[in-house]
Amino acid sequence: MFQNSGKCSKLFVQDNCPRLNCAKARKALKEVGGALFPIPKGSGDLNPIENVFNVAKEELQTQAIRLNSTYESFEDFAKRAKSTLYSMRREIIDNTIASMFKRLDLITKNRGRRTKY
Repeated sequence: MFQNSGKCSKLFVQDNCPRLNCAKARKALKEVGGALFPIPKGSGDLNPIENVFNVAKEELQTQAIRLNSTYESFEDFAKRAKSTLYSMRREIIDNTIASMFKRLDLITKNRGRRTKY
């Protein structure tokens, strides 16, 4: 999904989770030539993937309502979720990433408190 976005292919966002900050993860980041963008714990509004997943979640809920779905096997849901993510328009991903500077400004103005994002 993100490999189709041409603007920021090697920026890694991480919130100091020990699994993401271990020596093995730091080594992998260095090997791929990635840049690290650290964010405070619990700052989902500063993480583009969380925002893209929220768009996908809304689409999945809309689909379920439209299909009048009351039950779905895990396998069927997994197929639908994968299809939804892979069919997401590139502009949604690019716009989410491009909005990061505005998000950072708003977080700064709000003294670290959450924003409308």
